[in-house]
This record gives sequence, C-alpha cells and structure tokens, in this order.
Amino acid sequence: NGTVIVKSIAEPGAKGLARQVAVMRKLRGRWQWVEYTLEGGRYDVLARGSVCTSCHVQARATDWVFTRR
Repeated sequence: NGTVIVKSIAEPGAKGLARQVAVMRKLRGRWQWVEYTLEGGRYDVLARGSVCTSCHVQARATDWVFTRR
C-alpha cells in the first residue's frame, strides 16, 4: 500500500513535457490505474480502471506490474 509507479511516454530526443503519463497507485491492497495524454498544454485522462486492468491482467504473477527480465 502506498506504492506509486509513474511511466512517462515521449518520443526519443523530445524536449518539454511527456506526451503521455501512466500512473499506478496501490491503495487498500488494490492497484488503481490512470493514463493521461497531453492535449493543448494540459493533461487529460486517456484511460483508467477496467481499460488498464484488461491489459495488466497479463502481469498478475508480478503483482500486476510489467517488468523486464
């Protein structure tokens, strides 16, 4: 509980703000997901909840977190 994982998504060599930011937060034993996209100088929600869960279920064995080995 209390863990926060943030992933920024940007083009290689890009300057300025990342075009997308994905956030995972563990609260009360469960992960919450929100992904934001940069639109017009501010971040708006792109995806959350079940949209994210449907992909992260593939990483259930590693506490729903994708890792590289």
